Amino acid sequence: IFMVLYLVFIAVVFATLQQVKQVKPWLLILFCMSRRIHSIFVLRLFNDCWAMLFLWCALYCFVRYRWAVGCFLFSVAVSIKMNVLLFAPALLVLLVQSFGVLGSVPYLTICALWQILSCIPFLLANPIGYLVGSFNFGRKFFYIWTVNWKFLPEEVFLSTRLAVVLLVAHLVVLVLFAVKYWCKPTGGLLKTFSQLLILDNDWEQMSPHHILKTLLVGNFIGIVFCRSLHFQFYVWYYHSLPYLLFLCTDMPMALRFGLLLVIEIVWNIFPSAAIPSLVLQISHYVILGALWWYAELPPRRLRPGLQVHREEEKRRRMEKRIRCAERRERALQKAKQT
Repeated sequence: IFMVLYLVFIAVVFATLQQVKQVKPWLLILFCMSRRIHSIFVLRLFNDCWAMLFLWCALYCFVRYRWAVGCFLFSVAVSIKMNVLLFAPALLVLLVQSFGVLGSVPYLTICALWQILSCIPFLLANPIGYLVGSFNFGRKFFYIWTVNWKFLPEEVFLSTRLAVVLLVAHLVVLVLFAVKYWCKPTGGLLKTFSQLLILDNDWEQMSPHHILKTLLVGNFIGIVFCRSLHFQFYVWYYHSLPYLLFLCTDMPMALRFGLLLVIEIVWNIFPSAAIPSLVLQISHYVILGALWWYAELPPRRLRPGLQVHREEEKRRRMEKRIRCAERRERALQKAKQT
């Protein structure tokens, strides 16, 4: 079952990247070379795999401008594993850019409705226990399993002060990226969130590249400031690393490949140790800095709307059918001549 799950997952990742058209074909091999990822899917049987499958299905819908279906699949992924909420801030920005503040409410309602429906059996059986257990954001993590903070003393790792610092840093960096990158196409952060409703059917949309980049960068920011990363959590962001690194076009190619290799080596060291943990965190900060300094700015002028996008797709399909018909006609002519 999990072998089939892995193959379907990779197929969805490739289909999403194909929509974006920003990844060179030879780079696709990097998305399926991780020994640790193969172990997580085939040997460990973690529910993280199912959560990320639904998440990438949602990403595929978003880059295809299928926002309602994407929000539903996103909510399904959250109901499996709450780490998917790391994508939520970036998704909120994209929804507001596309529909306005009030126009985003129906899509947020789709997310909320599935959460309510999926938890009804548990609320009927033990509502207090379910709510306390599901939203226990103050729970302590096991120091023995952490991969990213093993270089810290255990008392520091378990301290509330570290949790607060990481949360504040996470929020600050999210706002900085929203101001510099995510909201540039719509005139800045304040202007983006001042648009209450977009009713015009011809409203402009972001490119699939901008949509995917915003979501993956938002998730990676959460990874960098995550309270603790266990070994199975590698699947949360591994398949975004090649894409994010090759956004940094001015970054030396050797450094990009080196970062991928170092991160893969660290995740394959068991049990985790202080030095590999420190190397992992440094690598994360280097990538985050590269995304800040080297990643290209979004275009000032947005791509045309959904209608134009669909017309382009229709034109390409028609041209493909014409070429196929011409090839068949030539083949029939050759057969008649022989």
